[in-house]
Amino acid sequence: MYTTLDLSQYNDVTAYADAVHRPVVHVDYLPTPQAVARRVREAVDDRHLSMEQLAKDAHVSIQAAYSLRDSGLASLSEARRVFAVLDIHVHAYPVEMVSLSL
Repeated sequence: MYTTLDLSQYNDVTAYADAVHRPVVHVDYLPTPQAVARRVREAVDDRHLSMEQLAKDAHVSIQAAYSLRDSGLASLSEARRVFAVLDIHVHAYPVEMVSLSL
């Protein structure tokens, strides 16, 4: 027994119209403290946040927020909190942050 399918109604646009689309999440590669500082500065400027408001929203000290912005260094727990507020997703942290977390 054979079944014939009429696929003439589909083209390259409509063929996947019912497919589930996942939102694209941008993941940053921040291998150095300088890259972290640059990305934090960009995110703070884009969101028009003051450092005081960032620290308050992230539940970190103001020194940790300034440290991430200026030198790109803070403990991993503080960095994760700040990154969550700024919607920064990373897959690895600079090795220099590990020593601050011990």
